[in-house]
Amino acid sequence: MIQVVEIAKYPETNPESSRAVRSGKVLCGFNCSQGFLFGGIMVYPRKDFITKEKLKDLYVNQIMSLKQIADIHNVNHQLVANRLEEYGIPARSRQHSNQWMTKELLEKMYLEKRMSFYEIGKHLGFSTRRIWQKCQDYGIKSRTRKKAALSGVDSPLWKGGYVSNANGYRVLRIDGKPAYEHRKIMEDHLGYKLKTNQHVHHINGDKLDNRIENLEVLDASVHFKERTHHRTKKWRELKREVKQTLTANNKLKAENEKLKFEIELLKESLEDMRCNAQTVVKH
Repeated sequence: MIQVVEIAKYPETNPESSRAVRSGKVLCGFNCSQGFLFGGIMVYPRKDFITKEKLKDLYVNQIMSLKQIADIHNVNHQLVANRLEEYGIPARSRQHSNQWMTKELLEKMYLEKRMSFYEIGKHLGFSTRRIWQKCQDYGIKSRTRKKAALSGVDSPLWKGGYVSNANGYRVLRIDGKPAYEHRKIMEDHLGYKLKTNQHVHHINGDKLDNRIENLEVLDASVHFKERTHHRTKKWRELKREVKQTLTANNKLKAENEKLKFEIELLKESLEDMRCNAQTVVKH
């Protein structure tokens, strides 16, 4: 079985720096493609992948685990543990959790980052019950089911922050109160709040097209006439189309009757011609 250790420099130049040499395990060796094999011990040259300040920031300030740091730098987590020991950074231990699992840390993870007790426990290496009990000791109130539910952009049901009402207009929620999107866009464009008798009209008739160039402010009475005119215009156009269809249908019926009459005349003419032909044959 080959044991893997790490040294600061190659053993040919500084063999005393190797832990394997200090332990008396290095007997003989030769070069390999990735390291040096010494009497069943694979010795690798030192890999400086992270500085002390960076490691302290990730491990102490950001509370990242050894595996997370190792995944970021594409190294083994044992190598990260070795750096903690070399740099003199105290490792987090379950026995001394009261020293580093502070109230500020739990508030940051639970309240600011909105992590659950399960996610915090998985991140720090504790059970969900232990994290919950720690929050209770610090006076951090648990979120209710309503507050724990994801809302806004974080919600999987997020549709852009608006809904459509029965009239077909988009409705936003501003400070917990519903507001029409087209009125809000016009108010932001004008720089003042519209009065109740000032309506925002969609020029092309599309209530979902809230581009500023498609909106105009009209008085309530003018807006009502405009909407009524559009409805009357549509009704008049429909009535004209129905009338034209009925007229064309009547013309087709008249032509059909005329064709039927002509067909009857042709049948009578053919019958007379047949009778005359029979008479000629007899004589």
